Amino acid sequence: MDDRVIGKTNVLLREATTGTWDADKKIPLMADEAMILKVKVEAESTDDILSVTCSKTAFNLLDDFERSGNLSSLEQAISQYRLASETVSENDPNRHSILQNLGMCLSYRFKRLGNIEDLESCIAQEQAVLDLTPDGHPAKPARLNNLGNSVLTRFQRFGNVDDLDNAIAQHQLAVVLIPDGHPDKPNLLSNLGNSLHARFNRFGNVNDIANAIVQDQLAVNLVPDSYPDRPRLLSNLRSSLSTRFDRFGNVDDIVNAIAQQQLAIDLIPDSHPDKPDQSNGLGNLLMIRFNRFENVGDIDNAIAQQQLAVDLTPDGHPDKPNRLNNLGISLNIRFDHFGNVGDINNAITQHQLAVKLTPDGHPDKPNQLSSLGNSLRARSRCFVN
Repeated sequence: MDDRVIGKTNVLLREATTGTWDADKKIPLMADEAMILKVKVEAESTDDILSVTCSKTAFNLLDDFERSGNLSSLEQAISQYRLASETVSENDPNRHSILQNLGMCLSYRFKRLGNIEDLESCIAQEQAVLDLTPDGHPAKPARLNNLGNSVLTRFQRFGNVDDLDNAIAQHQLAVVLIPDGHPDKPNLLSNLGNSLHARFNRFGNVNDIANAIVQDQLAVNLVPDSYPDRPRLLSNLRSSLSTRFDRFGNVDDIVNAIAQQQLAIDLIPDSHPDKPDQSNGLGNLLMIRFNRFENVGDIDNAIAQQQLAVDLTPDGHPDKPNRLNNLGISLNIRFDHFGNVGDINNAITQHQLAVKLTPDGHPDKPNQLSSLGNSLRARSRCFVN
């Protein structure tokens, strides 16, 4: 190996052993594999030294990405973890964490950029980590869950049923292996519910959506209001209940779905980035119930929630046009029922803004133009009459 490379690794090693790196900082992974990277001062080969120093550098870059969202840091972290994975020895105890962190970085980049090669590589890394994990290892449920999430994402992109079946199998085994009382169990149950929900959407088997609701409800029941991820668990339960209502029309399901969504919203402050989506979702559910029973309280509450969602969504956010469109549709419906001209004028304003914010060629543009046309026709009929 080039002396310059050896010199650089020695410098990094000195930094890591003289307090410039916080060795107590945890890698953001599951269970015991969120381990501390222990620097090997007495390495037996230059490859060992390079693997350790690349891992340490990658960890710091990943930490910066998670705090700042800096894509350049993520790109560099992936490069460093790749080099670490290529140089780490087969028997090195850090091999698992290097591969898992590489997979996590690739997953982050796929979510940001949508490059399918990153998802494929992420799945390969997660499968490699799982293959290295013996039965009975405390990290096995988390690793099964990670792989299940990734293959489910690939199913959602390409529709390969083998991926869907694989996701359900990984999530089911993860739930079986994780002990009761483990803090990760609620999330694993909810992820199993997501996979079963996806299979119901594909094949329509009522047992799948019923089982999804059971898993989602178990997840919610296991966590207190103070649990940070409780709003997401409640929203997953709401989604499954809403899907079953859409398919079979059981009123109890839409009532329960609204109740779960309201609980989720009550736990989220207005400053939270998920609040607009949650408020928009509640508004849509209330409109579904209004269309069924025509309770004026539902449509008023729906419009209030959709207006909040619009107000909390920053300009330039890709979801803003659709939230404006939803608000406009609800205002149009209220005008049709109660004849308040202020509602139809407001509806037209929302639709016009949605159209303005949506670029030509966007797949949502025709729907938004149609909604604007509907509101303009409704107002014209008002004045003709």
